[in-house]
Amino acid sequence: RRKDGERRAALANLAAVRDADGRITHYVGIARDITALKAAERRIEHQAYYDALTDLPNRALLAQRAELALALASRHRAEVAILFLDLDRFKEVNDALGHVAGDALLVQVAARLQTLLRAEDTVCRLGGDGFVLLLTEVGQDGALRAAERLLAAFRRPFVVTGHRLSVTVSIG
Repeated sequence: RRKDGERRAALANLAAVRDADGRITHYVGIARDITALKAAERRIEHQAYYDALTDLPNRALLAQRAELALALASRHRAEVAILFLDLDRFKEVNDALGHVAGDALLVQVAARLQTLLRAEDTVCRLGGDGFVLLLTEVGQDGALRAAERLLAAFRRPFVVTGHRLSVTVSIG
């Protein structure tokens, strides 16, 4: 911690200095501020596991979370559901309104999806207009209820660049 209270990461080497009898008289230390390095590591890790546009987990993080969810489900004799969600006719949005509007729609879709799930569930963007929902401790009935909630949530239009867009989804 610096004098102004700011926390910093440091790499430090300390050495004991001994007198002729081998008693420690004092210590000598060298420290190097590695705060920027640690921040860069966090940014790189975030880029490796999160979608740049929506900030949702990506395919790599989904694979890790799915593996863990399946292992826990096996141990606790629970079920896991995976729902694949695709925006219908998304290409038409890009063609009619441009890629900037398409990207804005994807960001809004991601935000809406996150509000529909529990904290222990994962919504992931695979790329393009494809999303995956990993629902833990949910059987077939729970997956069906989640799909119904998703379909109902997409009945509300999205507002993108001043246009009200009615978006439908396919879920499998």
